[in-house]
Amino acid sequence: MKKILSIILSILMAFSLTPVTALADSSLTLPYSNDFSSENALDGWTLSNCVSGTGIKDEAFKFKWTTAPPQYLISPELPAAAGGIALAFKYYGSSGMWTEEFSVGYSVTNNETGSFTWDTSIATSDGTAHDYFKIFPAATKYVAIRHQ
Repeated sequence: MKKILSIILSILMAFSLTPVTALADSSLTLPYSNDFSSENALDGWTLSNCVSGTGIKDEAFKFKWTTAPPQYLISPELPAAAGGIALAFKYYGSSGMWTEEFSVGYSVTNNETGSFTWDTSIATSDGTAHDYFKIFPAATKYVAIRHQ
């Protein structure tokens, strides 16, 4: 049996990054939103340790279950924002059969998975959409989702 974490990371709705106060330009401008519904929605994003089947499905980003976790979805480099970067998205896990677990992190240096500071893991198994919101520090260059 295969399970899919539909960290419907915006996935249901929209993944958005908002500057608390923008300082500089980069290839990505804030506010930024990605509904993961187009063929090019992952342009600039990094998938690390992801198995075949992970990606955009049904206008959502979905992690496919693997026996060798974790898997990572890493943002493009973000422009500086004086007050930090606000991140919001909707997520859900499978309904009742198993618990899905993920955490969100940020890096102030690079997009290597070992450079991220990870927030507390979130577990979900009720099949219901939930809201995620967090403000990351002003020096944040990347945000990522780690599916455990």
